[in-house]
Amino acid sequence: MACINLCIGKPDLGACQIRCGDIFDDPSIDKFNACALTQKKCVPQRADDGSYPEPPVGSVVDKFDVGLMDGAWCV
Repeated sequence: MACINLCIGKPDLGACQIRCGDIFDDPSIDKFNACALTQKKCVPQRADDGSYPEPPVGSVVDKFDVGLMDGAWCV
């Protein structure tokens, strides 16, 4: 609840609250989310229209060497 309370007043309230659920995963939070999001439909959800948002110009490289992804990523 402390995390969710910090979301109050933020322009991205819903996203902030969902992030709290991701960070503090717990069986009681799972039960609440199932009730609030699925069973009771307290949070309106948009239907998936199959579109994919196009990234802004300059945010994607033309070529990417997937070989760079080999090996350890954290030590």
